[in-house]
Amino acid sequence: MIMPNCPLLPHLLCQDDYKNYTEFWHAVRDEILHRVVGLTFHRKIIRLQNPGNNQTIWHIITKGTTSSHCGRSIDRERAEHVSWISFLLSEKCDPCDSFLIWRKRHKGAIRWCVYCSKEKYVVILEERGHDELILITAFLVTPQRDRDFQKEYNQYVKNGI
Repeated sequence: MIMPNCPLLPHLLCQDDYKNYTEFWHAVRDEILHRVVGLTFHRKIIRLQNPGNNQTIWHIITKGTTSSHCGRSIDRERAEHVSWISFLLSEKCDPCDSFLIWRKRHKGAIRWCVYCSKEKYVVILEERGHDELILITAFLVTPQRDRDFQKEYNQYVKNGI
């Protein structure tokens, strides 16, 4: 079992704890479908963009330079961290100094960034209407992206969206 640095965060899923990859995939999918979808974050309900297929889940557990299904490859580390998504969205980390939330404009939409700067993990949501947020992705952040996120957060605190 993989342990996070922060004692509050839940244990990571570990692919080695499952009989095969299919069983691990089901655990990852179930974590998102049953623990993230339907959560309320800032009085808005969280949904998947395409609830009838696994496109959003695939995006969360893969990496690549394209958003298309074919241009991305499985990232075991991303998959193992999905248990952190519901924890961060439930805001159990607040008021930790490493727990940062801000909004930003992205291609005409408003996105929420929920970031644990201690663990370098971010969850990104997008507003849809007045009462819904779409889970876009979640991933471990590189040192360069960490600097970018810290800068975005500081600008948000100073100037708003």
